[in-house]
Amino acid sequence: DENEVSYEEDYIFPESSTRKLTKAEIRKVDEELWPFARNEIYARHGYKFTKAKFKNYFEDKSWYKAGGFSTKKLSDIEWYNMELIRWMEENEG
Repeated sequence: DENEVSYEEDYIFPESSTRKLTKAEIRKVDEELWPFARNEIYARHGYKFTKAKFKNYFEDKSWYKAGGFSTKKLSDIEWYNMELIRWMEENEG
């Protein structure tokens, strides 16, 4: 289905909420996108961004809907991926 393809392509890491990412995978993406990849996990759960760069970026995504965010909704895999991306931003970015 055509819509599904564009939907998947709308994510930096389409599977970041369902499986653990690797450092090698993250390195394949431009490091300027790492903060967006990390925040993409929050955005999936309706996080309402206040920083303009994130707000504008996610509001352009077909799947993004602000509202109803709770950290309780984040899975262990999502926490792992956010921490890994954050570590890479601090140490490799």
